[in-house]
Amino acid sequence: GDRMTWRPVRQEDEMLTRFKAKDFSRMTYLINKPPRWNEQVGAYVLNFNGRVTMASVKNFQLVTPEEPDRIVLQFGRVGKDLF
Repeated sequence: GDRMTWRPVRQEDEMLTRFKAKDFSRMTYLINKPPRWNEQVGAYVLNFNGRVTMASVKNFQLVTPEEPDRIVLQFGRVGKDLF
């Protein structure tokens, strides 16, 4: 996981062009982890393992399509105006 500076010289090297061609080499492709239905709550939920304390439509988790159970990044509400 080294950082990389992206300075394309040609259009075919631009991120959007490579993304549309599904060429993810030298990129990390992340998707939103879909929530699961919880019968007890009667809503869709994500498991933040206690790190998020408040429900919010802004809460999300990012995963790779190849490893949907390995959370790469998560963002969630922990207070009235704190995320």
